[in-house]
Amino acid sequence: MIKKKNVLLLEDTEETALYIKDVLKIYDLEIDHFESPTESFSVLDKADLIILDYNLPEMDGIEYLKFLNKNFPQIPVIMITGHGSESVCLHAFRLGVRDYLKKPFSPSELREIVNRCVQESMSRTERSKKLMDVSANVLNKLYLSKNFIDSNIEKKLELNDVLKIACMSKPTFNKYFKLAFDSSFKDYCLRKKVEKAKYLLQEGSLSISEIAYQLGFTDLSHFTKIFKKITGISPSAFAPK
Repeated sequence: MIKKKNVLLLEDTEETALYIKDVLKIYDLEIDHFESPTESFSVLDKADLIILDYNLPEMDGIEYLKFLNKNFPQIPVIMITGHGSESVCLHAFRLGVRDYLKKPFSPSELREIVNRCVQESMSRTERSKKLMDVSANVLNKLYLSKNFIDSNIEKKLELNDVLKIACMSKPTFNKYFKLAFDSSFKDYCLRKKVEKAKYLLQEGSLSISEIAYQLGFTDLSHFTKIFKKITGISPSAFAPK
């Protein structure tokens, strides 16, 4: 369970801001919403997490990240974008952004990333400095690998499948994937599978065993163990009654 944290939401679309607040209301979070980046400057010293829309008035998300790196490098950032350019995501990763969401995103996607970000151990500054030494080619391969994993999360993914996309050796991929996403390949896949499982459980059309097998688990008890380890509760307790 997330402890009381202050989340700074920079989003100039009222509808999206209300959606994010509604999705996160299950957590004990204090959310301050600003449509203008400059208006948020006075409260940055108390922010534990920033949810940042790329398209903002006065300065875009990249310019805001640069400002944060210089003045508040310790705050983790989630970037939201409807922008289709890979260069935006790559640039954001270089500046230490913790994760990103592409519109439209599901409630489970947002909750999973926020939950992880408020508990992250590595500061944005540390990650940013290390990522600055990583070539754009490597970052692009990591970005494509992450997209491949996310798009095939219902399958039984093997690391070798992803290595073909990344065109990297296993040690190199593991090193840079951990640096970029603060997670091993295995842990990232398990978290994404649990995130998908939570969505399917809430939907209510499949049984727990059907969901487990759909997500590539051959052992229901193993699925239950992983689900409880990540969420803190069992699938049966999570499912709506």
